[in-house]
Amino acid sequence: MKSTHAFLGALRCGLIICIIPTVYVPDRVSAQQPIEPKKASDAKLERIHRNNKRKAEEMMARDSRVVSARDMSDLEQTYQLANRSARSPEAIEALKKVLEKYPKSNRAGCAALYLGRWTQGDEQERYLKLAIDQYSKAYYLDGTSVGGSARLVLGHRYKQAGNEAEANKLFDEIRKDYADAQGHSGELIVEQLPK
Repeated sequence: MKSTHAFLGALRCGLIICIIPTVYVPDRVSAQQPIEPKKASDAKLERIHRNNKRKAEEMMARDSRVVSARDMSDLEQTYQLANRSARSPEAIEALKKVLEKYPKSNRAGCAALYLGRWTQGDEQERYLKLAIDQYSKAYYLDGTSVGGSARLVLGHRYKQAGNEAEANKLFDEIRKDYADAQGHSGELIVEQLPK
């Protein structure tokens, strides 16, 4: 009986010895070390892109219900003028006209974001805030999110100016509400956040 207990005791010890080395214990976990977000897989990016393009198409279809057919033609011509001569004074005036004449359109959101990218100083901040406050649900036809992109641009602007609190607030909104938003490059906006 004694030998059986000794054997079982040794067996138990052997099992414990075998189990302990297989348990993973991290060295040290630092609360200050940010965890790098994983890059989205190609399949996931494709799914997100299709979903964002669908949202863009839905917003453009909504425009046809909000804007008359004749006005829609004028809206598109004015908007495309800005696309043909990006950043020029004529383009900026065309985008301002889109905002003024068609403020309820999806294209107005795109115009506000372009103006926020193409202007400087207080004017830039005003257009980016407009894009965030009134047009966060707008999309470019390529699936680019106006709300996510405006937050990214304004967040970087605040960060460069040393306003870390406001920048981080916008970056947190992107992580929370725009995790699947993409920019014109097709890359997820959340992957463009500062590390």
